[in-house]
Order: sequence, then structure tokens, then C-alpha cells
Amino acid sequence: MTHLPMHGEVASGETDLVRIERDSPCAQSVTLVLDDPRHANALSPELVARLHDALRDAIASETKAIVLDSSGERFCAGFDLRDAEAFDDASLGERFDALEALLESVRRAPAVTIAIVRGPALGAGADLVAACDYRIGTPQARFAFPGSRFGVVLGTRHLASVVGRQAAVETLVEGRMLDADAALRCGLLSEARSPESLQSRIDEIARHCASIHIETLRAMLRLVRSEPSERDRAELLASVAREGFGERVRAHATRVREARDARRGRP
Repeated sequence: MTHLPMHGEVASGETDLVRIERDSPCAQSVTLVLDDPRHANALSPELVARLHDALRDAIASETKAIVLDSSGERFCAGFDLRDAEAFDDASLGERFDALEALLESVRRAPAVTIAIVRGPALGAGADLVAACDYRIGTPQARFAFPGSRFGVVLGTRHLASVVGRQAAVETLVEGRMLDADAALRCGLLSEARSPESLQSRIDEIARHCASIHIETLRAMLRLVRSEPSERDRAELLASVAREGFGERVRAHATRVREARDARRGRP
């Protein structure tokens, strides 16, 4: 599977915010590229909707391997905070509900899912990585789950199933930033690769997937994955319904903006 076009072998289709790439030598695989690098691929309502639509289309075409990649230096900055001031609590709740629906679709996709992490994956972006079967990162990969700082409970049970209870508690409670080595040790990254070796590894996984009968592959995935739970969505909706949620999101957005401006040397 190729991420970038090579000698005309890749047929690429573009939609706003999400780029879809299919590799003709491995027709049963598809790459979905988060393609809003100007905004660090933050999960705006539009990007979430388009990514979810692209995922559904890939599943409908009986794709056996789905790769989630990104353009730019960051995998995903998480929940898009740019317009937080303009949303009331109900609208914010709907946005997080749509995010949970996307994450659950990735977790339950009847195809092997592969996240390629070349830079920071924060908040819901880190949850998107955790939702995948393979989580392959370069040394530049970074992860953080700041949702507890503004009161949202998103992807928590699934994170614990991936990294273990203790690592999940420490990461979430202490707000730890995990570099690639720490993420590899706890299992958030399933493997680490140099940027130069990523493509050969993706190709290898895709070939293995292509060699397995689709119904066998789907049965295997159902059995190795954790059981879905309505409790995940219930806990999310309860967290965003708590009084003052919108205010906490907006305060967090202000802190993020101020920290970014400080890094850039702005007053």
C-alpha cells in the first residue's frame, strides 16, 4: 500500500479535509488521509463527518485494510477548539457524540485498521489512534489525553483495553504526554518505525490481509476485539451534560491558545 503516488500506480480521489488513496497492486486496501494540515488536522465537525463517510464507503467496498494517515507535521490536534466560543453546551455535546460514533465505527470496522502516526496525536486524535488494530509511529509521535481537564470522558474504557488499567489511569489522571518510546512501552503504539521503513511495513500488513478470506478476517477481528458497550456513550453524554461543560471547554481553548502564542513569542 502506498501513501504517496508512485509511477502512476495509485489512483487518488480527493474530498475536502480527507484524501482517499487506493493502491492498485493491493486493491482491497485504502488509505484515508486527514488533510487539513493548516489546522493540525483538528477534528472539526466537517472533518469528522467526511472521515466517517469515507470509512463507511471503504467498509461497503469490502476493503480488508484501512490505513489512517495524515498530512503535515501533526497526526491530529484532537477536538477542534477554534470556534468553541460560538457553540452552546448542546452543540458541543452533539459534536462529542459524533466523535464517539466515529471512534466506535473505527473500533468495529470489519477490516484491519492501521494508524500511521508521524507527529503529535492529541485528545480525540490520540483516541482515533487507539481505536485502530495496528498503531505504528515514528520517533516524532507524541500522545496526550487532556479531556479530563475540561470534563469530557471519551474513549476511556477502550484506552484501558489497549494499554492496561494502570497505564490508562496514570496517563489520564496525571495528564502525561507520551513520547514514542513511552507509547511503545505501554502498548499505545504497537510498533515504532523509521519514516523510511513505514511504507514497506504497511505493504506487508496489506498483503497479509489480502491473503485471508474476507469472512475469516472479519470473524477473527470480531473475536480479538473487546465487546462494544453502550456504557461508553452513556458516560460520554453524562460528562458533556454536566453543568458548566461549555465554560470548561472554552477555558481550555483559551489556555491552549495562550500556550501556543507563548511558544510563538506573541504577547
